[in-house]
Amino acid sequence: MANTPKRVGRKIQQLSERYGGGAFLIAYFTAVIIVVLPLMILEVAAGRLV
Repeated sequence: MANTPKRVGRKIQQLSERYGGGAFLIAYFTAVIIVVLPLMILEVAAGRLV
C-alpha cells in the first residue's frame, strides 16, 4: 500500500503528538549528521574553513 501525502502527514502528526515534537528533532539532527558534518570535514580538509 502506497503512502499517500495524507497518510504521511497523519503519521507525522501522530508522532508529534506522542513525542512532543521530538520526532522532528531526531529528523533534524540526522540530516545534520548526514549532510553538514561531511561538508564541514571536506571544507577543513580543503583548508577553506579555518
